[in-house]
Amino acid sequence: MRIKYYPDADALDIRISDEKPDYGKEAGEEMVLHYTREGKLVKIVILDASKTIIDFLEPISSQKPLAKKMYFKHKNKFNLVKGYGDKGNSDI
Repeated sequence: MRIKYYPDADALDIRISDEKPDYGKEAGEEMVLHYTREGKLVKIVILDASKTIIDFLEPISSQKPLAKKMYFKHKNKFNLVKGYGDKGNSDI
């Protein structure tokens, strides 16, 4: 598996296989699943990744604090994500 982030597009590309995808299907507003002709999932693209990934992690952070601090950029300012690092103490 390979993961690459494209900051200009704010897209996260998750390659599950090196096989070439033949088509993609939207899975909600922020995700596109790419398949081979045979229907094998080979790639996932997460759009608006900087926000979407935080939303994905929220259920985990509410149950178990992460070891590293996580920041997000909002209006050209980096902010500590609530529930991440510093035992969840944050002003966000």
